[in-house]
Amino acid sequence: MPPECLVLFDCDGVLVDSERLAVAIDVRVMGTLGWPITEAEAVKAIDAEGFQTCVASNGSTERMRRTLGKTGLWDFFEGRIYSAAQVARGKPEPDLFLYAAGQAGIPPSRCVVVEDSQYGVAAARAAGMKVLGFAGGVTPAAQLAAADVVLTDMADLPEIVRRALC
Repeated sequence: MPPECLVLFDCDGVLVDSERLAVAIDVRVMGTLGWPITEAEAVKAIDAEGFQTCVASNGSTERMRRTLGKTGLWDFFEGRIYSAAQVARGKPEPDLFLYAAGQAGIPPSRCVVVEDSQYGVAAARAAGMKVLGFAGGVTPAAQLAAADVVLTDMADLPEIVRRALC
């Protein structure tokens, strides 16, 4: 089991692809190639390795309830879902990430944030956390260059998190 660590996920663009059709097509194509996957596979692999996880999003709790609920991730993260509405300042300020880490009892130095926006990367940096930029959606990798690592495939996430935190 890894030392006490926390992996913070942004919601829209990281956990839930706004382009639902694209995700459905990816899942179907990968299944026909012999690799049945779900959108939540990389996230659940992180959890299975003993890392704590949560969601920290500028989106409202109501929106996250809808989007995470449609993918089955609301129940998975329930009780560990944080919205910018709970803090004084949202991203790009560090308040949301620091709040989530505090709720988990994990120091910022033992946290890694998975983000798909420049604002999220800036917020993680300001919080003193490691940051993984996810360029597998609409954000070009070049816009996430301030991240510690930029990834384009969620299948790579468990290994990258292990290297970042262990």
